[in-house]
Amino acid sequence: MWFELGLVERGVISADDFVLALRQQLVQRPPFGRIAIAEGYLTVPQLFDVLKRQADTQEPVGEAAVALGYITISQLAEILMKQSAMAGSLSDSLLATGVVDDGTLSRERRRFLSENMDISGVYMSAREREPVTASPR
Repeated sequence: MWFELGLVERGVISADDFVLALRQQLVQRPPFGRIAIAEGYLTVPQLFDVLKRQADTQEPVGEAAVALGYITISQLAEILMKQSAMAGSLSDSLLATGVVDDGTLSRERRRFLSENMDISGVYMSAREREPVTASPR
């Protein structure tokens, strides 16, 4: 998300574009309960118990499932990682909404990495053939 916030700061995208991409990412993210059931961590009746507790306590669904003893912290982390991976990145959402094109995104990512890390000689993708040079410090 730091990279995408940098795009706003640099004027590559607007704050409204950033919010649009966040909304797109949320739409793509499958619900926690759906993943937990699909992976065999929760049953449907257990999910209903979790949702009831969540409604009563306002704690996140995953934490409610752990509190009820239905899943472990490790299983919670696994479900959350799968959920995040299925949602895609914020950059993917920027591309999907047409806010920015692939070339601009690749160029800005190289700039961001070269300014924040020494990545000289690192390629971002197979189609990018010129190595990135680090800026002088």
